[in-house]
Amino acid sequence: MESVLKPSAYLYLIFLFFLIYLVREKYFHGFFLPAAQKIRKNFLYILLFLMVTLFTIFLLDGPLMSFIKTHRSKFAEGIAGIGNILGKGDMFIFSFPVTAFVIAMLFKKEYYQKVFALSAASAFFSGILVQALKVIFARARPCAGVSHLSFFNWDKVFAGEKLFNADFLSMASGDVITAMSLCVPLFYFSKHRLIRCIFLLIPLFVCFGRLYSLAHWASDVFVALGIGAFIGIVFCEKYGKDLVTVHA
Repeated sequence: MESVLKPSAYLYLIFLFFLIYLVREKYFHGFFLPAAQKIRKNFLYILLFLMVTLFTIFLLDGPLMSFIKTHRSKFAEGIAGIGNILGKGDMFIFSFPVTAFVIAMLFKKEYYQKVFALSAASAFFSGILVQALKVIFARARPCAGVSHLSFFNWDKVFAGEKLFNADFLSMASGDVITAMSLCVPLFYFSKHRLIRCIFLLIPLFVCFGRLYSLAHWASDVFVALGIGAFIGIVFCEKYGKDLVTVHA
């Protein structure tokens, strides 16, 4: 008799229990107040970020995507494949911190237990937020075959057999935003330069993978990088106060 639950279902069940643990430990409690304060404090930087985003949308998205479509290679395809694997939640983004958390708990490494819990909470939060952004912007993906300026296609988002039409959920990149928000705390609290470099490179690999596979426009990954970094920093400052950072 075959099992009712597929292996992936067990994995999602573990994620659910881990998410409940994070909620009980109040990893999401009181996020919005320090986030709003940080936005006010860095308003000029936020404004600059928005201006660069608009510049990318209107002037870079189209030409860059045309360049990617006409310049293909086996090497770039391999790099993109690695990036796409690193961007998947069930393969790395959530599996890695949850597994590392369990190992740290078994070996009674409280510091690393808290670091991986914090990074997972940051990724979970950004993963939920990006779904809302995707529906709000309802932007067509490059593979949809329409203009890079095609936004607010709500009639197409809710069309079809599935709940959402993924071809019109391009901004922002879910893989990139979760990878970035995961890696920022890991980078911030890591004590070794090599490990920090690895966590710095992971989101960049994911960015390349999403662009090369024609899943996102350049502005999609740029917005995801910015928001993911912001969420990761707020989580570090809000919930990582009791951790000894590499800067201490």
